Amino acid sequence: MRCGCCRGRWRWGAAALLVAPLALLALNLRLHRLLPLQGPPPPPPPQQPLAFHPRFKLLLNELTHKLTPSKAHDITFTWNTARKWTNKENVFSLNYPIGEVLTALRTAKIIRAENSRKGTQFKLLLGLEGNGTAFFKPQWYKRNEVIRGSVYSGKDRHNAEVVAFYLAVVLDIRWAPLAIIRRLNIKTEVWNNATPELKETMFQTDNGTMCMFGKCFYCKRNETVCSDENDEIEGAMILSVDYRFQKYRSPWQRTYDDRRQADWEVNPNYCTKVKKVLTMQRLLDLIDASIFDFLLQNGDRHHYETIKDRVILLDNGKGLGNPHKDFNDILAPLYQCCILRLSTWKRLKLLSGGYLTTTLSELLSEELGGPVLTELHLQAMERRLLTIYATVEACITEHGKSILKTNNS
Repeated sequence: MRCGCCRGRWRWGAAALLVAPLALLALNLRLHRLLPLQGPPPPPPPQQPLAFHPRFKLLLNELTHKLTPSKAHDITFTWNTARKWTNKENVFSLNYPIGEVLTALRTAKIIRAENSRKGTQFKLLLGLEGNGTAFFKPQWYKRNEVIRGSVYSGKDRHNAEVVAFYLAVVLDIRWAPLAIIRRLNIKTEVWNNATPELKETMFQTDNGTMCMFGKCFYCKRNETVCSDENDEIEGAMILSVDYRFQKYRSPWQRTYDDRRQADWEVNPNYCTKVKKVLTMQRLLDLIDASIFDFLLQNGDRHHYETIKDRVILLDNGKGLGNPHKDFNDILAPLYQCCILRLSTWKRLKLLSGGYLTTTLSELLSEELGGPVLTELHLQAMERRLLTIYATVEACITEHGKSILKTNNS
């Protein structure tokens, strides 16, 4: 965990970095008739240091305890328990020692490896001992690599999937699948258990390195994942959610065409149209999802899935692209609709003053291979959190505290 002096540096560093993004946000919000001309209100003052913040310390201790790695006595029972979580419209539950499931993902023996046809990018579907299943998204970039270009540029970042799960835990938005970092031996764990179809996309180079490219929409033979000197590949191991989802197009979908803007990008009253077709729960879920995505900078949620009427946050690999840039339009559901769950707002305020990234760093410390989140990405998350505070305060100033909803009506 970072020391108290570091946390102090963080709070003021993030505030200083916020000036330019908030200026842009103020312009965006004025265009949407939200902010007065004087700009957004100042962010809340920094909170007390960790040792003197009992509520936060209680939260951190609770989450650390729930996620502490522990070996399952019966791995089949562990997988079956995880499958039952979807019955309550969640993807995970903190009422169960979730550390058992994380440990199973890290250590379970692989008994089958095949191409996954879900999504557009290469990933494996793995069968695990005890009747478990998981997706494996391979590493394409170093963790400190900056992805330039649009908000949806580049391939998926495997560490973004892992951070997304832990962020969902911290925000108490239990809609993202469990994910951990794991290294696989490409010969003994993948090739030896691969289906014939997968083996067709695997080959060995002249120097003995084994590579694979898979079968998917964007898969190409000249874009391969190759093992290191230990015959290993790193990636995100993502627990498969056993549920037949309903899939919907996002109301805030991008056009993916620089020459054409979507209606939500030009219509300041766009949310009025959305409210006519979505339930309040669905809309509040999408607003929570926009906050989640904004912190990660995942601007590629063109569709979303649901369990019953609950939005589920799958495919989070487009996060953590560029820590130097904030795409504020990811927050459009929040600043256009100007409503938010009161519970979400309380949780966000509890995590102010550096506590969001303190918690994430502590929980991610168990993950393999050093920091999953670089210092630049930690700073960027704190900066974006302040932007969220400013947005909500602007909505409260304009519309009153009635924007904070205590239920789904």
